[in-house]
Formats: sequence, structure tokens, C-alpha cells
Amino acid sequence: MNARIWSVSMIFCLSWKKQVGPLERQSEKAREHLKRKEELKTYDINMFLLEMERIRDQIRGRGKRNFVLQKELEEATRQYADTKTEYEAIEEQVEDRRFCRKKANRQLNETTILKNSS
Repeated sequence: MNARIWSVSMIFCLSWKKQVGPLERQSEKAREHLKRKEELKTYDINMFLLEMERIRDQIRGRGKRNFVLQKELEEATRQYADTKTEYEAIEEQVEDRRFCRKKANRQLNETTILKNSS
């Protein structure tokens, strides 16, 4: 019976040794796959962080640009208001001069008429 057990043990051992080699290779491939998968995750995270930083820089740049544009708009609005006020003052002066010219023309006409009638 010992011979039989020994024989079965040997068969089991040989069978197990035949399976160990392929299983070890499969295990090594699985470890390599997991290692590469972790590396890929690290690269993905780094790419995400770089992209996020790039977008933040763009937002900061646009914020600065918006600030500059806001200041330019305020300056243009102030200049417009100043120009409008100046234009209205000039319009008033022109209207006053027109009135004075018409008054002077009337007086001249009246003087001319009085002179001719005397």
C-alpha cells in the first residue's frame, strides 16, 4: 500500500510541477500587468493635474485681461461723458451765437430801414 501511495504522490507531484511553471509565468504576467496598470493610473493623474493647472493659468490670465478691459471700459465711459458734456457746452455756445447774430441782423435791418426812410 505504501508503494501505491508513493506512486499516487509521485503522479500528483509530477502533475503539480507541470502546472507550477505555467502558473508562475501567468502570475508574473499578472503582476506585470498590475504594475503597468498602476503606472498608467499615475500618468493619468499627472496628466489631469497638468491640464487642471493649465486651465487655472488660463482663468487667471483671463481674469487679468478682464480687469484690464474693465479699466479700459471705465476710462472710455468717462471720456465719453466728458466729450458729451463738452459737446453740449459747444452746442449751447453755438446756439447763443446764432441768437446774437440774428439779433444783430435784425438791428442792422432796422437801422438800415430807418436810415433809408429818413
